[in-house]
Amino acid sequence: MFNRLVAFAVLCVVATLPGARLSTVDASEPLVFEAEAYTTPADAWEKNRLTETKWNLWSTDRDAHKKWSGGVVLQSPIVRQDRATPEEGAPPLHTRITGIPAGTYAVELLHLSRPLAVSLDGKNWTRKEGRDNRVGIFTITSGTFELWVDDRYAATPPGSSYYDALVFTPAVPEKLGVVNPDFEHGTEGPTGWRFWAREANTGSAAVAPEGQSGKRAARIRHSGERDWAFTNDGRLNVRPEQLFTVSAWVKGSGNVEIAVVALSGGKTLRWNIGGDGRQATPQWTKLEGEAVVPEECDQIQVRFIGSGKADLLVDSVALREGGRP
Repeated sequence: MFNRLVAFAVLCVVATLPGARLSTVDASEPLVFEAEAYTTPADAWEKNRLTETKWNLWSTDRDAHKKWSGGVVLQSPIVRQDRATPEEGAPPLHTRITGIPAGTYAVELLHLSRPLAVSLDGKNWTRKEGRDNRVGIFTITSGTFELWVDDRYAATPPGSSYYDALVFTPAVPEKLGVVNPDFEHGTEGPTGWRFWAREANTGSAAVAPEGQSGKRAARIRHSGERDWAFTNDGRLNVRPEQLFTVSAWVKGSGNVEIAVVALSGGKTLRWNIGGDGRQATPQWTKLEGEAVVPEECDQIQVRFIGSGKADLLVDSVALREGGRP
């Protein structure tokens, strides 16, 4: 069960420096703050009524308690096209959360689907949509966090946007877009990584007490005949034509490839723009490849892919700008 804090404290939020980012860990429960409990102005919404000029504080949605945190969500008017200013449509919302324990957190929008406009100062806006739900990484020293949200961007097809809650998850280091690159964080599974297999119940990823450079590595097991993927949660902001080198160390059995995924606006643009792959051996072997950022790409992400039976250790994942020596 998520914690819901009600304590009060004084403002002080400091974002981490680029290149020295952090990402989520599972050492403690995330903190979830309901949007409606910390957001103003209250006259920006009406209860259970969808209009063209105000938010709808919606609690009568079918299965609301299954869909939304606390069974309530702020629903925007239907956004038929991008709005020129935040004042168009429903008013911009100002969320001010207090009572946050001191620490560094990954801040994410819960249950994000259609686009929301997000701002840290009420002036400069960023589009967030679908899986691109991370607001950022913040070190909070005195308990308060502020955010502005607006219904500025349209989806395809058009519809309402939803502002449900903000999730604060305690964080660990992330290096140049790769979360937990040495697999030193996590208990049952490696923090910041997700395993997927085409065939149900044919694979898993766990933490192994053996590492190429540290004390631990990730162990991937797959018994199916089709493909699998092991994807990092980190994303690195990039621009077209940048050159990156991606690398990792692997050992074991089965074929494995490290690949760089190109993203645009939070969605997959190309599944593989460069990397390296081979048949694993009983000795640690380095995978290393180059990737050039394509047009329209604004973020990249690292993942491992393979097919068929495999029992692998992977470690020391790295992404750096520039080509191989």
